[in-house]
Amino acid sequence: MSTTQRSEGINAFFNGYVNSKTTLKQFVEQYENVLRSKVVKEQNADFKSFNSWIPCVTFYAMEKQIQDMYTNSKFKEFQLKLTSIMYCKSSLLDSVDLNHYYEVSELKKYGENDGQMRRINFNVSFLEKEDDEIELQCICKLFEFCGILCRHILLIMVENNIFLIPSKYILQRWRKDIKRHYTKSRVTYSNWKDTDDGRRFDKMSSVFNEIANLSYESEENCTLVIERLEDLKIVLKNKCVNNGRCSSISANLSKTTSMTNNQIKSPVDKRGKGRPPINRKRSKIDIIVDKLRKKKSQGTKRSKGQKKEVIFHF
Repeated sequence: MSTTQRSEGINAFFNGYVNSKTTLKQFVEQYENVLRSKVVKEQNADFKSFNSWIPCVTFYAMEKQIQDMYTNSKFKEFQLKLTSIMYCKSSLLDSVDLNHYYEVSELKKYGENDGQMRRINFNVSFLEKEDDEIELQCICKLFEFCGILCRHILLIMVENNIFLIPSKYILQRWRKDIKRHYTKSRVTYSNWKDTDDGRRFDKMSSVFNEIANLSYESEENCTLVIERLEDLKIVLKNKCVNNGRCSSISANLSKTTSMTNNQIKSPVDKRGKGRPPINRKRSKIDIIVDKLRKKKSQGTKRSKGQKKEVIFHF
């Protein structure tokens, strides 16, 4: 499943494909159709991000930076945060060496009337390191939760004349200039294997597998293969850079691989939406079985109560 919890949209995942009358055989067939539709939607979204663009509304370099890197949907989110810094103002609370602490007051609207406004304060820490790196944290934790820098941090960056987003705050998952490894997997619901790129990839993969089978038993052969592949990788990278293609992809390929190797922890247990399981709608069979169990338990209790002590006289 693509979701990690039942409450995260299992119904939306199968919406339009599965209903209450769907049989198990139909469910298996429709599951593949659902995955195929998700692949098509992802391909259409990637095509739209590469071939269309959303204009910048400010002259900040960070907006142009995110426009070139992120997908259109994520760029819209960042653009909204950047334009919202007009509703914020900051004040320096404390400064110790290279550590600076700010209070950002944000004007928010509440209620149904347009005139109802109030200010909410957020604390932002700004750390300058010796190697010209910076570390920013906000009490709202938007970056940790959604992967997008909040308006409070963006305001502090602008006020400190930092107009480019540091690379540590640019997540690979939102980038549109990186080829995802999972898109090359051979699956029945994707037609990528039928394209020219897919056929070339499969042809090279078969050769790589043969080389791996011939060399994995010897450390000397394994080292030889790795050295030759590293030399070949350098040649291909230089060729891509000279042709003006895949430079950003190859530069970020190692970062993407290292991020996928991180340990993935199980999600935190959370109560699902809707009524609790004990109050769920029950089928007629469950109701009949419960009634039979109650009658059986009541019958055993009565039989135990009717037992009397028997005295034998000799």
